[in-house]
Amino acid sequence: MAVNDILIADLIQQPILEGRGHLDESRVAYYVEHFEEAEPVTVFEVDGRLLLADGHHRLAAAQQLGRHTIRAELLPGGKSEALEFAVEHAVKQRGLSRGEVMAAIARRSRSQADDVVVRRAGYADLEAVAGIFAHYVVNTVATLEENPPSPEYFEERLDDLAARGLPFLVAELGDRVVGYAYAAPWRPKTGYRFTVEDTVYVAPEATGLRVGSRLMGALVAEAADVGMRQMVAVLTETLDSPSAALHRRLGFTEAGRLAGVGFKHGRWIDTFLLQLPLTRRDALESH
Repeated sequence: MAVNDILIADLIQQPILEGRGHLDESRVAYYVEHFEEAEPVTVFEVDGRLLLADGHHRLAAAQQLGRHTIRAELLPGGKSEALEFAVEHAVKQRGLSRGEVMAAIARRSRSQADDVVVRRAGYADLEAVAGIFAHYVVNTVATLEENPPSPEYFEERLDDLAARGLPFLVAELGDRVVGYAYAAPWRPKTGYRFTVEDTVYVAPEATGLRVGSRLMGALVAEAADVGMRQMVAVLTETLDSPSAALHRRLGFTEAGRLAGVGFKHGRWIDTFLLQLPLTRRDALESH
């Protein structure tokens, strides 16, 4: 495989097996001293972004040295291949069994999921929100938007939803916004005023941490509490997607299909409607 210099800023730096707090500082110091002789880091391309699968100590050394680029070997495959590579690397380099490695990954995922905080969005969050959405606009058909909107667009959306009393939420992990969700009017006609459509997106590096579940659970509850009666989800292309599974877990049921109504990335796209009746939390608690 070819080795190239890549921008450190382009890397998804989320370790698969361990967090930055678990780096061995002596190894980082070694790579600081021997940076030029170090092996390239290993990177996989996942949904148009670069996932660092091996080389976190070398990356930390590069950052300590003030480097903006690092030598990287780009391997074919996506997130599952990156995970398999990391598992095999840990088995060989650390003397662990495959079961021990998989258990460590599961513990890390549970720990990170517990650290996710869902809160109301503010203006300071909207650059990150726009960045998350841009990934899906450019690389997927999860949205039929074809041009990534600016943070200013999301400022207008936040103001509009706040004026209507509707929720706009973000999920935070550490000091990073890793997902967002909001409930917006389903249709502009006033007769639809008690029905909302949900929107939820999770940063690619935060998938598998139950961010979407946390966001949607809070969104459903808050929309119900402000008097909404129905929530509609519009999903694209297939009902076998993780998004469809998330909505079904929350109780959404299929309400219809529109064939070939969208066109993006050179193909016609079906959309599916899912629907959830909403009940206020105080009504539930009174029974």
